[in-house]
Amino acid sequence: MKTKSAFEQRLQCLEGTFAAENMTITPSTHSALKQLESGKANCQQLVAAAKQRHMRKQ
Repeated sequence: MKTKSAFEQRLQCLEGTFAAENMTITPSTHSALKQLESGKANCQQLVAAAKQRHMRKQ
């Protein structure tokens, strides 16, 4: 049996929490979490990108 990384365990917990509330994590959120974990992006960059997406929708 392959052991899961700490990130995979945290993501599984997060997905379980969302599922308990009848919610899902979008593919873009999943991707953002992977970028955050890998160091390819920081929280400020992800928040700025989310704000830009939200502004375009309005």
